[in-house]
Amino acid sequence: MRRLLPALALLMLAPAVRAEEAPVSFLCEMGVQMQIRFAEDQAVLTHAGQSVTLDIQRSGSGFAYAGAGHALRGKGSDVTWTDAAGQDWSCRGAPVMQGEASAAGPEALSSSRWRLAYLLDGTPEGEVPPRLEGYTAEFRPDGTLAMRLDCNSLSSQWTATANVPAAGTLELSPGRMTRAFCGEQALDGRIASILTDVTGWSIADGQLEMLTADDSRRIVWDPLP
Repeated sequence: MRRLLPALALLMLAPAVRAEEAPVSFLCEMGVQMQIRFAEDQAVLTHAGQSVTLDIQRSGSGFAYAGAGHALRGKGSDVTWTDAAGQDWSCRGAPVMQGEASAAGPEALSSSRWRLAYLLDGTPEGEVPPRLEGYTAEFRPDGTLAMRLDCNSLSSQWTATANVPAAGTLELSPGRMTRAFCGEQALDGRIASILTDVTGWSIADGQLEMLTADDSRRIVWDPLP
């Protein structure tokens, strides 16, 4: 069973490749990148041109590796990496699924349209507002982000880069938003506030996540036609 864990962990990230053949790219906070290659009872972590080998550890769920002062623990595509200096990094895998286009940077977002799936705002469970269909986002090719937030609208400017095929940095300019009152349970004001702290984006399983630097707040969107 121990020998199956690395392969199973990788298969959850990139089912089109074998564990011993291809590394998995991860995007961490502040745009930091690293790769992990799972093989047998070890994982090889590569960052900034340096590679270290970690040994598999006992784990109640998910997977865990440690070695050379580094530690990895995670489940699915979410990983916490403790580097040799003792700093923790929250990282997310960005695999390219079989048959999926490997669009990069602005090309992955330009002309895309999204509807809110849920909001993570420092809590373990996502929040879904009333009138969910009233929350949309459109990344226009001219660099405009046009959003509908319940009974309000917001216009901002966006720029993006790709550090791996389906994730990278995202910068949003302070937006202009209408100020109607949409009700006590509306999330328009909270989403607008979080947008100013967004530093990254990731597309996985068809969903777009707008990520903040501390990773405690995320805005998750489903695609629109």
